Amino acid sequence: MVKITEKKLHRQAKRIVDEAERRYPFFRIIAEELGITGENHLLGRQALAELLTYVDFSRSFTDVRIYLGLFRQRTRNQKYSHTARKALNRLTMSIINKEPRARDEEEIAFKIWLTYRRETQERLAGVPAQQQG
Repeated sequence: MVKITEKKLHRQAKRIVDEAERRYPFFRIIAEELGITGENHLLGRQALAELLTYVDFSRSFTDVRIYLGLFRQRTRNQKYSHTARKALNRLTMSIINKEPRARDEEEIAFKIWLTYRRETQERLAGVPAQQQG
């Protein structure tokens, strides 16, 4: 019973990763940067796909940290996503192979944020500016 469930989990993770590679052109680059390529890191790449879906990495890193709940906020009106935080936790566990601390999760989120920013800047540099008319 456990093996059947595990097989289904891996099959679903493979579908999610394939869809993320199709939708996000930089998904493979971020996965390589984090070192989660190959079949051994399938669930880590699934967590990365989930994280890219929930978190807007085009915002400032402080906003990303607030959304992921990586440090305590003084105000009560900030957004915080438990689902995104759990995905970040699973991704960090698959990378460092132990129970992650918030500092480890923040480092992983920062790597993703930097890679996302670099890739979007390179992609925008290749697009010529529109003429105002």
